[in-house]
Amino acid sequence: MRSTTTLFTSTLLLAGSLFCSTAVKAQVITGGSNHSLSICNDHTLKAWGSNSYGQLGDASTTDRLTPTAVTGISGVIKVEGGNWHTVALKSDGTVRAWGLNRKGQLGDGTIVDKHSPVTVSGLTGITSVGAGAEHSIALKNDGTVWTWGWNADGQIGDGTTVDRTTPFQVPGLSNIIAVSAGEYHSLALKSDGTVWKWGSGVTTPAMVAGLSGITAIASGEFHFVALKSDGTVWVWGGNNLNGEYGNGTSGSAAAPVQVSTITGITKIAAGMTHSLARKNDGTVWGWGLNNWGQLGDGTTTTRTTPVQATGLTGVVSIGAGDVHSFAVKSDGSLKAYGSNISGQIGNGTAFNNYTTPVVVALCPVLSIKEERGEEILVTIYPNPATDNLFIETDEKIKIADCMNALGQSVDVKLENNSIDISGLPKGIYFLNITSEKGSTTAKFIKQ
Repeated sequence: MRSTTTLFTSTLLLAGSLFCSTAVKAQVITGGSNHSLSICNDHTLKAWGSNSYGQLGDASTTDRLTPTAVTGISGVIKVEGGNWHTVALKSDGTVRAWGLNRKGQLGDGTIVDKHSPVTVSGLTGITSVGAGAEHSIALKNDGTVWTWGWNADGQIGDGTTVDRTTPFQVPGLSNIIAVSAGEYHSLALKSDGTVWKWGSGVTTPAMVAGLSGITAIASGEFHFVALKSDGTVWVWGGNNLNGEYGNGTSGSAAAPVQVSTITGITKIAAGMTHSLARKNDGTVWGWGLNNWGQLGDGTTTTRTTPVQATGLTGVVSIGAGDVHSFAVKSDGSLKAYGSNISGQIGNGTAFNNYTTPVVVALCPVLSIKEERGEEILVTIYPNPATDNLFIETDEKIKIADCMNALGQSVDVKLENNSIDISGLPKGIYFLNITSEKGSTTAKFIKQ
């Protein structure tokens, strides 16, 4: 729910053990209502903050003021926090969940809370997951969408308001490339750049009018955020009382509106009533409610247009909880800001708010085979693409493999940092990029 960016136009870190220096390193960061989660670069998972329902997954209900290992899970590539539950995707395409389960949001066929990860029933080939207030969502590699949990507002998308304790395929959706879950709603992004929404009283998916060329989506409590291929950001939903639209107004709009003053955006994230954006220069910007300092500008003043977070440069990833925010820097270090009432900042304190970003000690260092240098920044653009995909990097790289969403290898060649994809069918693809220092898998969309 309080999401990281669901995005395929990105700057990537080649995170192989050959170049893990003595810095702490994180790959992915996200927040729930009052808890936080991060995937370390060895694909283990850390969690901290409120743990009243076991949402930290450490086999307890004890709140944690510093990052604590989630038990019984490894190979994590995606994680999302809901209000009081957590959903994680493993590299084998299966899904785990833990925490509050009174609406069946853990997807294991029960309504019993779990303090450690359990397997979500019947899901394989999953490529992304999301967590709403008390429902969950997953995207399969065939472009279908699956949901489970609370359904009082139609957020499952099955035409009813009946809760489901195991995953259900949302009808009428195909060629989906990204999903996101909010408080009472769900979003899906199609490969044609359109966005589909259900919930908040609408029980089946409907296309959001006025949006095209979208490459990323994020969900807040009542507002929705979308990133266009031209680097602009668009917002809709909610009542805009706290500046959620970022366009200088405080009134609602019937259709998506463009966030003022910011362009060149590569990543987005949404909290309860605030939003974040990462620019292509590595800076972070935020707008909306700022009562706990969740915009990171040194104040608690609500902002109706974007403001820059203080002292944040070289940022490669962002995430948001209800009223707290995160940024991962290119050296793998983590900075957090906003509410810390339950220890969700993770710096060993509680009952404080941080109006400027503070450093959080996070992940263990991987075994060092060679202490040499920094991560390699690799930028892939445009994404989605139609004819050619370009790769920017200072290092010598190779394309080890390219696979489609079904796991089948396709033939592509890298020439002068460009890949001709004009002959590929439309869909989702995965590039395995290697260098002397490591490897990474990058997702792109052929339109």
